[in-house]
Amino acid sequence: MLVAQIPSWSLKQAMEDVMWRGEWVHGPFGLDAERGRTFPSMRTVLVVAHHLTAATRLADIVPLLETDWRVQVAFTYAPSSIFSASAQEFLMGLGGVVLPWHQATQVRFDLAIAAAYGLLEQLHAPVMTVPHGVSFNKYPCRWDGLGPQAPREVAGLEQAGLVYRGRVVPSAIVVPTRRDLARLRNACPAAAPAGIVGGESVLRPAGREPAITGLLPPGAGRGGQEAHSGDLDVGAGFAASPVPGSAVAARR
Repeated sequence: MLVAQIPSWSLKQAMEDVMWRGEWVHGPFGLDAERGRTFPSMRTVLVVAHHLTAATRLADIVPLLETDWRVQVAFTYAPSSIFSASAQEFLMGLGGVVLPWHQATQVRFDLAIAAAYGLLEQLHAPVMTVPHGVSFNKYPCRWDGLGPQAPREVAGLEQAGLVYRGRVVPSAIVVPTRRDLARLRNACPAAAPAGIVGGESVLRPAGREPAITGLLPPGAGRGGQEAHSGDLDVGAGFAASPVPGSAVAARR
């Protein structure tokens, strides 16, 4: 479920005040979670948007979580892209609470979901990344500078985003196809064990909404294993038996 539902005009004004003044958003997360909780929940999920394209893809995933009373969803935008302002405006229009980045990096969450890379190593949560486009099909523009040129890496497979100081940043990397998993393995062998083949539409293979049954357990769908029957198992943090009719129970 979303952290709050308030009128969009007042939400936007409140969030803008927070962003400009450097204040903190209060809610059912962090050290004061119990004070800000009006309904009991078991897990908190942070949705991280880097730009508008990534934010719209994440908006397809959020409905799988927000209708489950056990899951509290919050949003933030990572200021690593020159287009991050568009992500901020989009997230504010979703009706949930948007945390400023400086707060998101100081609060522990049970899961963070992102559709792009950049600054994810600053989060205190296991990270699951999903693609925001069709496969890995473009090279980023070469950065202007005075140093010598270096080979460009395919967007989404750049080691600078996948690995930080000797550690793979995402705990789970959802890729569209087995071919893309092979490309991940070739581009960054250290990240291959975190790969999950989830289908092009990420969480809706064959037009069916999948079950999200947990929070990143060791060996669950890792290293190229495909999500079975359209279900993406990202961990054992949730209860073994999903609540009937909830987002974590397979529907349709």
